[in-house]
Amino acid sequence: MGSGWFTSDRAKHVALATAWVLPEPSRCVQCGICSFHCPVEIDVRRHVWRGEPVKDSRCLTCGECVKRCPRGLLRLEPISATRPSTDQPATAQPETVHSATVDPNPGSR
Repeated sequence: MGSGWFTSDRAKHVALATAWVLPEPSRCVQCGICSFHCPVEIDVRRHVWRGEPVKDSRCLTCGECVKRCPRGLLRLEPISATRPSTDQPATAQPETVHSATVDPNPGSR
């Protein structure tokens, strides 16, 4: 095996990994149909239960779980649309730093 296999496999992964499966967990009844139909056996139901996108590196973004969900709670969303923008300024205020004076010779009094 040469490095050519890895390069083509990497290119394939980059091409496929342009979207995440995003759930709407509040209406999920945990039937498991999404996980049952996943061709790489990802526990999609667990991701839905936790309310997190399917970020498993094995995900092919094939959409089987999205198509099979009987309640229509899954959707494919471009990764770039779900990441926070780095162009916007931070809204958090800087922390206040409190300092204390420490007596280097506490027993000298």
